[in-house]
Amino acid sequence: MNISNIQNAYLYNSYDTSANSTSSPISHSEGISSSNNSKDKVTLSTEGMKASENSQRQDLEKFRMPSWLSQYYPKQMDLSISSQAIEETRQLFQMHDKFYSDGHISSNEQQSLNSYRNNNMTANQTMRDNNEFCSKYKDELAEYGEKLNNYYAAAKEEQGITQRNYNAKVLQAEGDNESLHQSFKEKLLTDPRILELMDILGIERSALFILEPILFSSFEN
Repeated sequence: MNISNIQNAYLYNSYDTSANSTSSPISHSEGISSSNNSKDKVTLSTEGMKASENSQRQDLEKFRMPSWLSQYYPKQMDLSISSQAIEETRQLFQMHDKFYSDGHISSNEQQSLNSYRNNNMTANQTMRDNNEFCSKYKDELAEYGEKLNNYYAAAKEEQGITQRNYNAKVLQAEGDNESLHQSFKEKLLTDPRILELMDILGIERSALFILEPILFSSFEN
């Protein structure tokens, strides 16, 4: 996975929570669709839905990275809060639609909306902060991502891992193939620039210095 492309995933459509207009309802066109417009629906059988979900899981599995690789990404690249952000926005839409049911929003209702925005939309705020981080450090992220990808590819080649055997040798291996991880770490440690970029991007170096037990014995003698 190219880290320079991950940041584009943050450019999601969501409601601008800084808006405070009381003259018109919140538009659903840039976020979650209104549940009222449900004339056109496609009904899937239970079996069809399960088959579709299984197919999607299999497709995603092909692109899954080893679990240990995530520690080398900036925390701002973590998309796990996106579902929480969507839920926060959905709740805001529901509040707005309820208040606007009579055609206008009172000052007390607007205060409730503002209070919800300011106090309950923490995931949205975090994602905006992450967007700002990705924009500020876009050049460093691109350089770091290219280096990371190259070292990961070199480590896979060194370990005899190909696209054909990737699933068996990495994703199904114990610890997602710790030998691959060690090879990858060794390559990072030889590059002062990537270590500098880790510091710039706030990535902890601690994982790089967790050595195999056998290596400690050489220091004890």
